[in-house]
Amino acid sequence: MLSWLLPPRHNPLWQAPLAATYAEFTEGYLVETALFFGLVPLALAIVALFRRRLPVSGDGFWRILFVTALLLSFGPVLRLNLETVVNWMPYRLFMLLPGSFAFRAPARIGLTALLAGTLLALALVKQLMMRRPHWAWRPLLVAGSALLLVNMTVEFPWPVNQAAPPPAYDAIAADGGQGAVLDLPAGEMFQDRTSWAMAYQTWHNKPLVSGYLGRRP
Repeated sequence: MLSWLLPPRHNPLWQAPLAATYAEFTEGYLVETALFFGLVPLALAIVALFRRRLPVSGDGFWRILFVTALLLSFGPVLRLNLETVVNWMPYRLFMLLPGSFAFRAPARIGLTALLAGTLLALALVKQLMMRRPHWAWRPLLVAGSALLLVNMTVEFPWPVNQAAPPPAYDAIAADGGQGAVLDLPAGEMFQDRTSWAMAYQTWHNKPLVSGYLGRRP
């Protein structure tokens, strides 16, 4: 649950205040602990669930999608700060479906809730603007957008690396053959190398034997 309420641990603006809280978690993949999209947008999305006739096409669909994805993102057991709050969640029903274990991390479903929640939050803001046109919406939205931009700018300190491919890939790109490229080492133990292999593929444009590209060699 805290992944919805707390900024990611790598955000420099919040890293120090949240260090003690995040010390209790095992992080895994960063994207699986980064469902936070702001307390205000989250509150707006929740309020929007109880508003009638939002100015958005198919608002009923977005409400259902948001609630469903939000509940599923908590996994089979709802925990708060490692303490069990609810021992049975709807994700247990999802686990009964064949192939459901391939998802592995329930929090990934939260990305769908982020999409629906963002749309609901914006629809609610639009509704308020239509009903309260005399409010100072322009400075409020400009100030809010500026704060959001500052926060997003430092959200993830992605490392910067040399992107130029090694000379060997120039030769592969110039080869007119129809074969596929096998980059070694590869596999689960060499995920960083596999990521670079996929990046270099955009240079030589040949099919890959290894990697995660969604096509066969």
